Amino acid sequence: MILSSIDFESIEWQPTPSPGVYVYCIREKRRQGEEIPRFTAHAVRVDPNHEIGLHYHIREEGWVERLVFPNGGNFEFRRGDNINHYSDPTKTHERIKPYEIYAIKNRADVPLYLFSIMKPGFTGFGEIISVK
Repeated sequence: MILSSIDFESIEWQPTPSPGVYVYCIREKRRQGEEIPRFTAHAVRVDPNHEIGLHYHIREEGWVERLVFPNGGNFEFRRGDNINHYSDPTKTHERIKPYEIYAIKNRADVPLYLFSIMKPGFTGFGEIISVK
């Protein structure tokens, strides 16, 4: 899979439960009869001044989500009480473990694009728990 070949402007984005946040499934690997995919890759769009609020994933030991911001951007990445501010076009990565609380806020006036790569794969929005 070559993520760099994705044209974000031509994607048919699907809404999520979070206003201003959209996803598109790039790839899912699942063997016949398996309930949980072995792997999923999603493109994610966060519209200007919107966010993926504080949340965590209820997942099994060994699960990992890798977030890739291929074009960098002007955004905040919050993990627990730690907030990192990004404001340049440098490619950025974050690694998320089960039950780890995080949020992403787009501070720019253009959409923020990222990839979410999960192994084992995404099981649906029911695995996501919002944190106040």
